[in-house]
Parts: sequence; C-alpha cells; structure tokens
Amino acid sequence: MKPNPLPFLREKWVGVAKPTNSFAGRRVLVTGANTGIGFEAIATLASLYADRVILAVRNLVKGMEARRKIEAQGRGKSTVHVWELDKGEYTSVQKFAARVEKEISRLDVAVLNAAISPNDYIVGVEGWESTLQVNVMATALLGLLLLPKMRASAAVPNDLSHLVIVTSEAHRWLE
Repeated sequence: MKPNPLPFLREKWVGVAKPTNSFAGRRVLVTGANTGIGFEAIATLASLYADRVILAVRNLVKGMEARRKIEAQGRGKSTVHVWELDKGEYTSVQKFAARVEKEISRLDVAVLNAAISPNDYIVGVEGWESTLQVNVMATALLGLLLLPKMRASAAVPNDLSHLVIVTSEAHRWLE
C-alpha cells in the first residue's frame, strides 16, 4: 500500500505550526544539533525557555559555532551546552550517557536526530557498515541508556519525559 502524500504536500506549502508551549524548567538534549533539523529543534527549544539544552555533536568546533549562532539570533534563552557524541563508536555513546547520568539531575526531552548518509559503503571502527552503526545501532543504544534517567525524571505521573527518534521515509522511495 502506497503512503498518502497529501498531508505532506499541504505542509510543504502552508508550513507546520510553530510550537508555543513553554519549556520552562525542562532539560533537553538533541543529537546532531549543529545543523538541519537538529539545529532548528534545539534553537526552538531554547527560545521556548528550556532550562538547559544540550547540543550533542560529533565535532565540538561546529557545535560551539551552532551555540554562538543560537545566542546571536537571540534564541538562546536557555543555558546552552555543547557535548561531544560520536555515534560511530560505542564507547562515545556510553561515555555520553554516563555524563548525562552524572551531570544532569533530570532529562525531560531527548531528540535522537544525528544520522549519516554516505555515498560509499564504509565499515566503521566497530566493524559495522557506518550507516547501520550510526543511524540504527548507536541510536538504539543511546535511547536505551537514556531511558532510566528519563523515567526517573517524570515530575508527576501525567508529565512524562519524551524520547524522540528522528527517521526518514526515504526508504519507501525504493519500492
């Protein structure tokens, strides 16, 4: 069964409504936060008064530039941190999750957005094809490692933490 493209076409011309709910008191992290969807997500969350936002990036220099850009746009109403995360290496994912556990008292929102799309077949340091490693396996590992902190962060039963895994429908184009 082919997906219905009509809702997506409408959004293409009309756009998607910008969020307006306050994120005051919330602590959020976004992987792949220095460009694209990740950057826009973190900049929006910062402008909605999130208490603390963490840009999880592979390249700290690019992450610091993204932070400066958010602050220069006046969108940085939050405490903005840049942390290193290389999903090509399991040890980096584990160290990142341990840092979250140690340095953050609560985690309300995690947007796992970082992904790669290389043109060539590349085997990464963990022995897996790099797209599978970064986009699937390391994302799943990070999500699982963050869940205990997120479950413990629920302030009240109706105020749950949110784990968001950004994906693409591009795989459907191959049918």
